[in-house]
Amino acid sequence: MIKLIKVIGRNLQEFIERHILGGLIHKTMWRFRHLYVKDWSLKSLNSVKDPHRLQISKAVASFKGVNTVLDIGCASGANTAQLRNFLPNARLTGIDINPSGIELAKRHFASINDNNVDFLVKDLTKLTDFSGNSFDVVFTNAVLMFITPNDIDQVIKSFIRIAKRGIVLNEYHKQDLDGDFFDGGRWVYDYISLFKKHCPSAKIEIKKSVFSGGSWDKYGSLIKISL
Repeated sequence: MIKLIKVIGRNLQEFIERHILGGLIHKTMWRFRHLYVKDWSLKSLNSVKDPHRLQISKAVASFKGVNTVLDIGCASGANTAQLRNFLPNARLTGIDINPSGIELAKRHFASINDNNVDFLVKDLTKLTDFSGNSFDVVFTNAVLMFITPNDIDQVIKSFIRIAKRGIVLNEYHKQDLDGDFFDGGRWVYDYISLFKKHCPSAKIEIKKSVFSGGSWDKYGSLIKISL
């Protein structure tokens, strides 16, 4: 009975996200996550040494001539902090919809006297104030899985517009997927198809994400897009 209730709940959530509220549910949950998950911001920052953050940072730093990077959905800056080890002189920018995470990220980098960073409270579906080619590399970590089908194409186009050299995604990906599907509260997309649709000349490399557990074992992928 409990399993059936969960299935019905997920089906209802998918219908609401796809046809009624779009991304409003997830935006609200992440905007106020610090209020219902105890010490969420601090736990996130303290996970800086997690293996998937190292994998992401290596991929971002592998592009040539990286001087500016945008961490989309940065939370309290754990990926940004790991990336600093690979790009000691780059200007790093992080954006997140959660103000508590952004505030902690600012305090952390100020405490280590790293002033070559910017952290902004921002909705990733609203990047119009960033001009074209604003950043050499743009990256996400478990962020686009919360972007609903009515927003994903616009988000991808925004990434392509503001990234000069490339994009790195650590997300759920399934190649040759016809459209999208909803898996346990997360959206799964074919990122090869999405990026080829909006940037046919893009070079795309796929590796297995080192993040493990649950659906990450099926769909977790590190996607490197060279523009």
